[in-house]
Amino acid sequence: MLKTHSNNTMNTVSNILVPIDFSIESKAATQLAFEWSSLLKCNVILLHTYRLIASDDEKSAVTPREIRESIISRKMRTFEKFKEEVDFRKAHNYLFTLELGFTPDSVSRYVSDNDIDLIIMGTDARQPIDSRKGFEEIIKKTAIPVLVVDQGYTFKTDHQEYDILSMENTAFVGNLDRNLDKLSKLPDQTYLVYPSPDHEKQFTGKLSSIADRIVNFNKST
Repeated sequence: MLKTHSNNTMNTVSNILVPIDFSIESKAATQLAFEWSSLLKCNVILLHTYRLIASDDEKSAVTPREIRESIISRKMRTFEKFKEEVDFRKAHNYLFTLELGFTPDSVSRYVSDNDIDLIIMGTDARQPIDSRKGFEEIIKKTAIPVLVVDQGYTFKTDHQEYDILSMENTAFVGNLDRNLDKLSKLPDQTYLVYPSPDHEKQFTGKLSSIADRIVNFNKST
């Protein structure tokens, strides 16, 4: 379990949570989180959720415990492959955690139980609308800012000032399709989403600091 540190000042970024499903979207979000982890000397928590649904090879398992152990073993093998496709050397510090359940619920619970400053999620505007429900639920269920990055994001050292963080929104899910489409057309930019106007006021100090650090990321590397 990640230790909390509530005595930290509001303008520090200590823990970034990245929900991953090993997709190309997850890779983009993870790589970006690792870049910031290296700069800010903060932790990145990679959260993957799973359900007790056995594959064909696992159906020979007899008990729920055996099924769970087999699924976890399979997920860990997938994670090892994921590590080969993302530059984990960039991470200042990371934790990979597996949780049983649905991603929005697990993310919400993890944020409630730990001191998480920011969530980073990857997206793909070309995915079917139904596949975005979980993405939308995470934004609605968590009371902290969510940074959205397109699956086409590529870290570059030649970003112009203010390029990295150019869009902010408190009503992102109100027109999700349009906003994701906008982001897909600007894949090297990101979208900082406030859960609601009230949360924007509540987190003004922290969000301003996050924004400043993101904006100045290029200058510090």
